[in-house]
Amino acid sequence: MKKTKTRTKPNGRNIIHIIDVTNRDGVQTSRLGLAKLEKTMMNLYLNEMGVYGFKIGSGETEDLPMIEEVAKLGKPMIVSTGMTDITEVDLTVSALREARTAFAIAHCMSIYAGQKADKLNYGTMSMMKERYKVPIGSSDHTPPDNIEAVNGEKVSHEARIWAAVHRGANFIEKHFTLDRNQADADSCFSLNPQDLKTLIKTVEAAEEAM
Repeated sequence: MKKTKTRTKPNGRNIIHIIDVTNRDGVQTSRLGLAKLEKTMMNLYLNEMGVYGFKIGSGETEDLPMIEEVAKLGKPMIVSTGMTDITEVDLTVSALREARTAFAIAHCMSIYAGQKADKLNYGTMSMMKERYKVPIGSSDHTPPDNIEAVNGEKVSHEARIWAAVHRGANFIEKHFTLDRNQADADSCFSLNPQDLKTLIKTVEAAEEAM
């Protein structure tokens, strides 16, 4: 008989536990609430729990009414740009400026498997930093392994992080997992604890070189 795996639905108790653990370990960036949650749920389970800010996923970047509601909460926001064009990003930025809330933009390519080096488009970060005058980061879905360039050469994770930092990334966003072999949608390209430590050291080294 085939076993069926079930996943626990997020609830207020789980979210509180995540916030408590990240507070204890000093991982402030993990306290970002996912703004894609239904608005009343967001207010009850996230804002009132003291999240530091809100992350707008790529699929919601053009949802201006939702973004305006989140901005009213007065907390910092990060907005990802995957699946959007520059006109849509312009509209989102205008809405955030009108709301007078602090925000940053995360350059994102919404490719989750088999991404090659020519699809990273890191040059976009320099352009957006000049265009919007706000912090720009990289929302990176590549694995902590080599990926292939068009000419067949392998591009290491460390080389990609150096490139992102030197193209102006003020922050790097990565998915995190305890086990990259888990049978789910994103563990295969996520960072495990050792990968995260290596990422931090790589960013520090890249910043020193500037």
